[in-house]
Amino acid sequence: MKIALIIGAASGIGLGISNALRKKEIHVIDADIAFNESEQTSTKRYVDASCETSITNLTEFFRKESIQLDYLII
Repeated sequence: MKIALIIGAASGIGLGISNALRKKEIHVIDADIAFNESEQTSTKRYVDASCETSITNLTEFFRKESIQLDYLII
């Protein structure tokens, strides 16, 4: 199964892309600053794309879970 990370997936174009990829049976991980950091799941992640620490935390999640991305949409 293909895996996609969508940064900015809480609304607008990012949300639309996320929904479209799911319809194509792609496993989508949504990431956005609008998501609550304390309520993260394997498919919904908090990220502040302007913060190096936030990006590092997201990267560590992928390493820990052995997730290899096929698509990255920012």
